[in-house]
Amino acid sequence: MNEFIELCALDQIVTGAQKLVKGGTAYVVVKEGDDVSVFSAICPHQGGIVDTCDGEIVCPLHGWRFAHDGTALNVKNASLFPVSSYLKDGKVFVGKASQRINNYLSSTSSLKNISVELLSHACAIVDFNGYRVLFDPWLDGPSFNGAWIHYPPNKIDVNSLDFDAVIFTHEHSDHFHENTFKQFRRDIKIFIPDFPNQRMQKVLNAWQFSNVNVVSFGEQCVLQENLRLTFYQPTGLWNDAILLLNSCYGNVLNINDAGLNHDIASLLPKIDILFCQFNAGASGFPATWSNFDEEYKTDFYVNANKNKMTLLDQAAKLYKTQVLIPFASFFYLWHETHTQYARLLSFNEPSSIREALSCDQYEVLDLLPGDRWSGTEGNITRKRTETAAQKLYQPNTMLAYADSVRRKQTYKQFLFDDLNPSDEEVIRYFLSFNQVPAIVNCENFSFLFELVDPSYEVERRFLIIFRDSQLTIEKIDKKVNAELEMMIPRGLAYRLVKYNESWDEITIGYWCRFSRNPDVYHQGFWRLIQAAYFAEGFRENLNENELSAYSLAKLLNDYPNVGPVLARYGMYCSYCEKRESETLGQAIEYHGLSSLLRKALHADIAAVMTREQEFHN
Repeated sequence: MNEFIELCALDQIVTGAQKLVKGGTAYVVVKEGDDVSVFSAICPHQGGIVDTCDGEIVCPLHGWRFAHDGTALNVKNASLFPVSSYLKDGKVFVGKASQRINNYLSSTSSLKNISVELLSHACAIVDFNGYRVLFDPWLDGPSFNGAWIHYPPNKIDVNSLDFDAVIFTHEHSDHFHENTFKQFRRDIKIFIPDFPNQRMQKVLNAWQFSNVNVVSFGEQCVLQENLRLTFYQPTGLWNDAILLLNSCYGNVLNINDAGLNHDIASLLPKIDILFCQFNAGASGFPATWSNFDEEYKTDFYVNANKNKMTLLDQAAKLYKTQVLIPFASFFYLWHETHTQYARLLSFNEPSSIREALSCDQYEVLDLLPGDRWSGTEGNITRKRTETAAQKLYQPNTMLAYADSVRRKQTYKQFLFDDLNPSDEEVIRYFLSFNQVPAIVNCENFSFLFELVDPSYEVERRFLIIFRDSQLTIEKIDKKVNAELEMMIPRGLAYRLVKYNESWDEITIGYWCRFSRNPDVYHQGFWRLIQAAYFAEGFRENLNENELSAYSLAKLLNDYPNVGPVLARYGMYCSYCEKRESETLGQAIEYHGLSSLLRKALHADIAAVMTREQEFHN
């Protein structure tokens, strides 16, 4: 049974939408006439807390707007999570989720046996009393098909690094960088999350790494005595992971660019050191979208970076951290194709974050690549002088550095001009998505896919129509109006359709140009193709009633990969005490999934069951 708590008196509620906080939890209360509805104030995108102003509900992090019934206004198939509520004796009562007491090691919070060396972007070495953990090494060469370079620069001799284990949180090349890790010795201990698409496992196996440890989400994994690792999934739909390193010397949480997950806050110990992304720009949006003007784009990045400050503060307070380290935002665009986009970007500086978030609750360490912080000594060893550091984020300094990279011809051309997929390969690639379970969650709309030469002149066009969980595709000769249009360099299209490269590697690399009309975000579509959950999928007609009647405990025991699937829908059943007494259907009801998400979840679970049955047979 769900436990209810008193939220407020009915006469405290005004007509429209307002945000209320009770016991550290934020709610959105909507009153229309005599009707009162309550929603979680957690945005379903990256876990930010929405604001209410003049009756409007808006997430300050990325501008998602919500109607009074909780549905998103500018995003397809998204909504605020409804909270069970009732009125009694002039008061509003809301459901309170049960919390589990964690059984982690207790931190001393002294941090005297921990040090942090920030190497680059999202890569750092954390030293736990002599045991050195390296995570997300991007150290040698550009990422995202050559689009991103390190900034501020910090040259690293990969072979000189001293560490005992390496952890990859997800497959984006600014975290899982092939040119870097292929230089590691092949017996180094590696830890990765158990994403069902298994891309990272396949790449590491191809490079013949012999000590790869695939860790299920929510599972504690021992690195050494008094040091454990746990991966948690974000609340969004993309392949990402939140990393907990738990020790008697201190607890480290790395949420990189996974956003906030309020659901796991009660599962975590007190966090001593928190790593979190601090800048916008880790996407081609809106710079590469032609349906927005330059003023909108410039304002977007300014406001987005202000909202990143909000995210950092929310993260530090949610996870009750002692030390906050902004990172995973040390990059820039260098290619001549991207100069127009680089001029639009603006950046938070770590020092400005330290000043803006100065408070008594936590301390901000404003590290730059090459800097080292020692818990024993309680200070930062700087690589740069204060004067040099102050100049780093001046626009002219950044543009001049990108220009010097081009003039020195440091990197080769990355548009792969000599590669070109055939019409049949493009058509076969898109038709294969009809076999991916996530297509049931894809919106009905039209998509124009255009292959271009290096000067972005269109060479071929394909019109793709999504209707009722099926897609059709045809090659067309003339441009037609479509709700979403995409221009992609032909060489990168070749890598996409021939080698199943992640769409993120191309779109985050600013290589594609987009337009959409109307201006709505089709998240079901992007989930399907941008970060496909299954490299190859199945669509099995499993009776939903039979599946809903499954015992959660039996389902998770018989099919372990169902756990990550459930977590992608906000259902962290793998480490919930209710799994022993609930069916899948009861869990779905408790979490309030819409009929559309329920259908998609059933399809995903059926795919996992089919795959594991075929594997064992």
